[in-house]
Amino acid sequence: MMKRMEDLEAREAAGEGTKDDDEEEESTEAQAAALKAKGNDAFSRRWFQASNQYYSQAIELDPT
Repeated sequence: MMKRMEDLEAREAAGEGTKDDDEEEESTEAQAAALKAKGNDAFSRRWFQASNQYYSQAIELDPT
């Protein structure tokens, strides 16, 4: 247990993300992708206001 804690602290000090950080990032990316898909669907149905809202929310979550 102590070794794992030391490894985590070393990774944080080196600027590497922890597993929890990676999982949170993937979750955010997945949420953004889902919102983008909803935006695409709304756009194809010509629901432009709704598609704009979905795209905007996706960009807020993952601006890259």
